[in-house]
Amino acid sequence: MQKIGAARHPKRRIRLLWLAAAFVVASAGFGPATDAQQFPSRPVRIVVPFPAGGTVDVAMRVVSMRLSEVLGQSVVIENKPGANGIIGGDIVAKAPPDGHTLFAVSSTHVINPATTASMPFDPVKDFSPVTILGTLPLVIVAGQEQPFRTLPELIAYAKGRPGQLALGYTDNSTLLFGEMFKSDAGLDIRMVPYKGGAPMLTDVIGGHIPLGATGAGSAYPHYKGGKIRVLAVSEARRTPSMADVPTIAESGVPGFNVQVWIAVMGPAGMPPAIVNRLNAELVKVLAETAVAARLAELGTVVKGSSPAEAAQTLRADSDMWLAAARKAGLKPE
Repeated sequence: MQKIGAARHPKRRIRLLWLAAAFVVASAGFGPATDAQQFPSRPVRIVVPFPAGGTVDVAMRVVSMRLSEVLGQSVVIENKPGANGIIGGDIVAKAPPDGHTLFAVSSTHVINPATTASMPFDPVKDFSPVTILGTLPLVIVAGQEQPFRTLPELIAYAKGRPGQLALGYTDNSTLLFGEMFKSDAGLDIRMVPYKGGAPMLTDVIGGHIPLGATGAGSAYPHYKGGKIRVLAVSEARRTPSMADVPTIAESGVPGFNVQVWIAVMGPAGMPPAIVNRLNAELVKVLAETAVAARLAELGTVVKGSSPAEAAQTLRADSDMWLAAARKAGLKPE
């Protein structure tokens, strides 16, 4: 007895199978675009691995308000401080790479391997960079009662008193910044750790420590109020909020240029279409006058890079900070 179907109509069966295969291939091709068009399908959380009120936290809250409006979904900031950002980074590295969990972090993210022996993730390979929001110039500050008013005067004063001056720092970025400055200027200055910028600046103002290394945004209110002297800026160009303050390179240490940035990234493996969507919306928000002005008040120089530029910055800075730590004789602990 002859079976009905395949034996009677082999060409028809082959044609149907071919059409089914073509449909699967076509559907797979449209997947990423569909994901990007549907994204975000629920609230987006941005993990900030620092306490509330810090520069990165405040900057992301400014940006997230507008990002929520342009994405049409709530954007929630979650503070997960601890271990120089490692705790928050581990949360994001293990999150689903669908764009709904993002990471807002500073250069500490790529500095950590130079100062931390056991890392739960690779700061470059385990993340999908979205954009560099902007840079955060670092500054060297001094109390008003100190006998030096400029960086060249500080350098001359310190060289005549090796080991007698101290410079306060608050995290691994300001530690390495201080070490790089000491090395390039040929100075012997003690480094003193602080748990935060506020207590360190209080001690600088009170004369309990002569020098401090901190972010321009943290120093600005005290500089504006005449409570501290800002001796120099770390970047190659002057920062707009302190246009009268020279750079370290201008002040006797040629070629000195240290930048700290704020970046947004997600877990590794995020679909390129979603990365590009997030990048386009963030860059658009950063271009808004009100947002840029508020970030400038925090000492942030707005950038808004492409994902490729952000990835290149992460790789290059990872190598730079590791070399700086080795030069300073620092070992991961």
